[in-house]
Amino acid sequence: MADTSIRTLCEELGFGAGHGYRETALPEVTLFRAAGHESACPLLYETGLAFILQGYKVGFAGGVDFRNGGDRYLILSNHLAVRCETLATSEEPVLGLHVGIDRLELQRLVHALHDDPAWRERQPLLERSVVSAQLTAEIRRALDALIETLHDPYASRALGPARLTQLYYAVLRSEDGRVLELLARTDSKLARISATMRHMEQRLDEKISMEDLAAIANMSRSAFQRAFKDVTGESPLQYLKQLRLSTARNLIAFKGEPAYLAAHHVGYESASQFSREFKRYYGVPPSRVSELPYSKLQGLG
Repeated sequence: MADTSIRTLCEELGFGAGHGYRETALPEVTLFRAAGHESACPLLYETGLAFILQGYKVGFAGGVDFRNGGDRYLILSNHLAVRCETLATSEEPVLGLHVGIDRLELQRLVHALHDDPAWRERQPLLERSVVSAQLTAEIRRALDALIETLHDPYASRALGPARLTQLYYAVLRSEDGRVLELLARTDSKLARISATMRHMEQRLDEKISMEDLAAIANMSRSAFQRAFKDVTGESPLQYLKQLRLSTARNLIAFKGEPAYLAAHHVGYESASQFSREFKRYYGVPPSRVSELPYSKLQGLG
């Protein structure tokens, strides 16, 4: 079973008692292990597929309540501040993995499946930045094969890309996985809004105007703002603020940056404004970031 395999993999990588993240032989795949309970708190999630194979996380993101674990997993089309609680103990740690999304490979697979009648007849799906998805038997088999490959660095090098493609394929063929199809199509609302989200991610230290974002999405300003709220559950300004504060929190907590420097790196000109907004969002000032849940995670520095 995959949960046993992932426990063994953590031990092989010297992470059998870890709390946080550990890289694997495949750059696209990162292990997650939580050795204790973490209260609900915003945490920056990266674009990808998030699977919990032992234990559970519960939370809220993009207007969606979710439970990750058991027969559910998350599809995240972009970086997102996720308010989550990790239900773990030292005896029953939470074990999971994050799989990055290769957009070019998605586009290739979508093109290959384009003429499949079963593919074309599927029901439309809401275009959302985060989807709580059903873990189907086909996805579970692909996930098991990927984890098995990760135990051997030579197998990872030789078979890893094929195992990732197998997993993408299984997700794409599921009903919930249609969001990946929409992400791969440059003409979809999700893909156009995702392009603006990536623009923000890459330019946090710059001034970002709504006019520039609307132009990237090829929409009027009003249409862009409506579409952004539909996809993310937040306004563009709310998303940008959450992204800046979550990124700053990571810089302070995991890279040891002073608060004033982290504020500068995410686009704040005023340290006092940054401190006020940080406290409003997290409940504590930047100087007390170590008190926040998830501040003891390894592997984020």
